[in-house]
Amino acid sequence: MLTRLRRRSTVITAGVVALALVVVLIANGVIKHVAEGRIAHLATCRLQATGPVHAALPGTFAGLGAVFGSVGDVHVQADGVPRDGVTAHVDAVLHDVTPGGATSGGTAIATTPYSAITQQLVQMSGLTDPTMAADGTTGLLITGSRAGLPVTVHATISTSPDSFTITPTTVRVLGRNVSVAGLQSIPLVKDLAHQLDPKVFALPNLPDGATLTTVQAGASGLSLDFSVPKRSGSKADTVCPSATG
Repeated sequence: MLTRLRRRSTVITAGVVALALVVVLIANGVIKHVAEGRIAHLATCRLQATGPVHAALPGTFAGLGAVFGSVGDVHVQADGVPRDGVTAHVDAVLHDVTPGGATSGGTAIATTPYSAITQQLVQMSGLTDPTMAADGTTGLLITGSRAGLPVTVHATISTSPDSFTITPTTVRVLGRNVSVAGLQSIPLVKDLAHQLDPKVFALPNLPDGATLTTVQAGASGLSLDFSVPKRSGSKADTVCPSATG
């Protein structure tokens, strides 16, 4: 009889533990889902994104962590993030995030197709139907036409913490490679020398103190790498500015 009672007690205890674990997992999942939604909403506001924004908390118990003061890593993906007339897709990861908005730092990558720079490219190059591509090293090739002549412009990319600059350096036209200044000696395209000025793409109001570190020319577009510094949180970091009075 005593043995049966012990077995029954063991079974009941195991059942209670299993039920408790199920409750914990459900609670964690619910809280995690709510937290991800709030983070996505805040990211939409701060990035001024016009496309879908998704937030993920990859930690196993990130939901419960949000309740007890430590969210862990946060992964945010956002489409349609505009800066200086160019829209980009942003993929960011922040580490050791707290509900108050503190983080130990992180990284972000913004990618934009060359086609998204078309309007700025026309203004910068003065070419008809210009297209942009990587030059195979670290620069860019801009191709188009001028006065019916095919023209190829080689340009370099430089960066500052809150902008990047595309600077035309040499031009191939009529089978010759000349400097931008040297275009003045070719009558049909000499006015290009005054149009191929460096183009600065400003990146104002970067969130969380992010700074631009590098810009790389890829097969289909530009990739911008950002560094996000360690920072303490405040209430202002957890609300959308447009929602505050």
